[in-house]
Amino acid sequence: MKQKIKTIGIIGGFGPEATADFYLALIRECKKLGLPHQPHIIMWNVAVPKKFETDLLLHGKGQERFKPLLVDAAIHLERMGVDTIVLPCNTLHIFADDIQRSIKIPFVNIIKTVLKTLKTKNIRKIGLLGTLITINNNLFKSTHETKFILPNRVLQTQLDMGFHQRVVHGTSEKLHDSVKRIINTFEKQNIHDVLLASTDLHDSCSNRSNLRILDTLEILAKRTARLFFA
Repeated sequence: MKQKIKTIGIIGGFGPEATADFYLALIRECKKLGLPHQPHIIMWNVAVPKKFETDLLLHGKGQERFKPLLVDAAIHLERMGVDTIVLPCNTLHIFADDIQRSIKIPFVNIIKTVLKTLKTKNIRKIGLLGTLITINNNLFKSTHETKFILPNRVLQTQLDMGFHQRVVHGTSEKLHDSVKRIINTFEKQNIHDVLLASTDLHDSCSNRSNLRILDTLEILAKRTARLFFA
């Protein structure tokens, strides 16, 4: 009996560059695992109003407007016959439960996947780079197992401005500069592990011999690639 080829559904557009980076990372991981065919992927790229993105990233408001967009995307992907859905965006996992409740198929939660990875690697303290929305909603909350170290308020504001420039305007210079400044402060605090808790940070952090960088986009890509073999 011929085995059914699994189909992964991607909710894309949050932001576009991160979606493209995730797609390519997923393809690379499938090749590493020896998938005997090209992965079957359906992407639903959400037409996100730029005002929504600006309000969320610069002013920290209007997040509820994203929920119907995400739920609608998940429902459409399920109707198209995908087996599992992923959302390569940490921040909008504030609506992960709403997405899962709207569909009958599995939704891969990037936050739970990353936390499991940190536990497996026995990381006790790690610097966190993410949006203010991610931080304020405690998506990555310090526990007795792992302590997350955050940038100060000024650096966090600069980082969010960088996110806005990348997501809305497609330019990454301000984001890269902000990341570099925060990484420097982490190094001065003797922090040796850093979590890129935004998929838009995928290409923003150069390798440093004294730091271990954990990229949530890559972690999600590895987890998703394994689903083709499940």
